[in-house]
Amino acid sequence: MHRPTAIRRGDGVGKTWLALAIAQALSAGGKLGDWQAHERVKVLYVDGEMPPDLMRSRCEGLQASNGNLEFLNHEILFERTGKVLNIANAEAQQAITARCVNTRSKVLILDNLLTLASGMKENEADSWELVNNWLLDLRRRKIAVVIVHHAGRSGEMRSTSKREDNVFWIIALDDTKKNADDKRGARFTSRFTKPSRNTQEEIPAYEWHFVTDTNGEVSISYKWAQSIDVFRRLIEDGVTECNQIAQEMKISPATVSRFAKKGIDAGWLKKEGREYVLVPLEK
Repeated sequence: MHRPTAIRRGDGVGKTWLALAIAQALSAGGKLGDWQAHERVKVLYVDGEMPPDLMRSRCEGLQASNGNLEFLNHEILFERTGKVLNIANAEAQQAITARCVNTRSKVLILDNLLTLASGMKENEADSWELVNNWLLDLRRRKIAVVIVHHAGRSGEMRSTSKREDNVFWIIALDDTKKNADDKRGARFTSRFTKPSRNTQEEIPAYEWHFVTDTNGEVSISYKWAQSIDVFRRLIEDGVTECNQIAQEMKISPATVSRFAKKGIDAGWLKKEGREYVLVPLEK
């Protein structure tokens, strides 16, 4: 369980929704979709972006409130201590580690890397070492870390690739709201882009829909995502070459070519040089 995981995507897709739902399932020993927690564990959720009131309302809607789930919010910390929550700072790292150890937390969720590691230069590997050494220490202490991070324009994790070196799983989120009839709430597909050294089995992609009703209660629906839909959304997101798509989807280039043929035959895809391009819909 002490394996680091990254959740990545752009703004407003659903990273925090998914991270909160994972925190709730782990702390309650429950289930999120087809993902079942093996046991109830203590979780520390470090929030570097959300206003406290909004985070509180989301937690209430998800019923993410129990003795095993604790939150550290950046605004509340500043109001009470005058300190900025910065995980690139050794003092903050030591304090978070001590809190995990003292409360026997088995999972630490960092939401998100961009706001929590202020001052760290994105494109410098040496700068990342300020945080990486701390994450390795947490792993040695058998504390699993979930990192929420923004993706770049290509869909990959922003900045230096060294950030992925010690990550065992990467869960990428793709926005699905744009093409959905029901545009309420957050809609996205989750897919594992780095499961290779953890399991030989293919991990399916899921399409999630988080909806908040008038009473503030959140419902979560999910279904298996069709591979052809994932293929199409990758192209929408700028991953357009065959080998890139194959690497993202963990499939062979031949399978990508079969998806492309279906898209070309259906009229929504064309190929320009080495790149696949979506055909605009006629109005």
